Amino acid sequence: LALVYDNPGFATDWGVNAEMRYRDMEYSSGNGFFEGLPTLTLNRMDSAERRRNADIGATYRGFRQHSLRFGAGYQEQDLYEFRQYLDGVPRPLVAPQKRHTRYIYLQDVWQIDADWELTAGVRHDRYSDFGGTTNPRLALVWQASERLTAKLMYGEAFRAPSYLELYLTTTANPPNPALKPETSKTLEASLSWLATRDVRLGINVYDFRRKDVIAPAAVAPYQFQNFPEFNTQGVELEGQWQVSPHLRLAGNYARMWNGAVDDPLRDLAIPLQQAYVRLDWQFRPKWHWNLQLHWFDQRPLVTGDPRREIGDTTLVGTTVRYFHGSEWEFAASIRNLTDTEAYDYSSRSLWYNLPLPGREVWAEARYKF
Repeated sequence: LALVYDNPGFATDWGVNAEMRYRDMEYSSGNGFFEGLPTLTLNRMDSAERRRNADIGATYRGFRQHSLRFGAGYQEQDLYEFRQYLDGVPRPLVAPQKRHTRYIYLQDVWQIDADWELTAGVRHDRYSDFGGTTNPRLALVWQASERLTAKLMYGEAFRAPSYLELYLTTTANPPNPALKPETSKTLEASLSWLATRDVRLGINVYDFRRKDVIAPAAVAPYQFQNFPEFNTQGVELEGQWQVSPHLRLAGNYARMWNGAVDDPLRDLAIPLQQAYVRLDWQFRPKWHWNLQLHWFDQRPLVTGDPRREIGDTTLVGTTVRYFHGSEWEFAASIRNLTDTEAYDYSSRSLWYNLPLPGREVWAEARYKF
């Protein structure tokens, strides 16, 4: 349930917005899944939680060249059930838990002059179980010319341990209520260049540094622990070419440096390299066709994992759309057009990793009113 209020013209130079939300969510693994070798155990899990939150904010534009935004909010998380069934026998994994969070924030968008803009913000959160934390964010934008824009951004963040990381109790995962929160700092720089009227290019580089990183131990028992630090760097390239009024080619490439394969903090589910290319063609006034190609680099396995490595994968998809007036839209899509055998990385519980769907045909109809 959500109640939202938004009035940008609340008063002279003032805009106001507010919202209240309530969510009650229940999860189940259905009939369960078999795990464990050489013997198999039927594992089923059920959980339920409630979330309540309220937020109110205001924007003030009465100062010349400044736009001030400030607000406050409250959130409650209530995990009231988390139960596991092993071969039909129930056992609680996490006792009921509640967390209350209160926060305030302030942001100023300062138009220094026609070419420079500085956004500065700060947010303070107070957790019922971890105390307070204050985190700033800065973004400097330089419109160097009509065709070139540069951005430099810095931000800090705070992540409190989840209930599962703190209190999960299984034969392989003992709880660790002494976990500390995880903090991070991100520095990012980007350039956007309109090379010609029809060609746009962009580059983004970042450095992401985390401290007191929360992750499970690499060997049993797999208790969640705080690791000192983990750093990730990366670069992202993107481009778009409007070949003609009805034909557009766009794509992006990402490369990440994310630690050694056996580093317990590296997420092996994320490939170090990936690329995406898309061709869009409006071949008739009401008809649109696109072709998409998504390439993922290979993902190695840690030492001692006997499964087959996931090699590099290329997935192709295509969609045709027809717009009938302003209300109706019809589409037909083929996903994994080449019927490539592909897998996503998973835990060792799935012996062959997670198989992705083969060729699929989808039909869609939309009516707007």
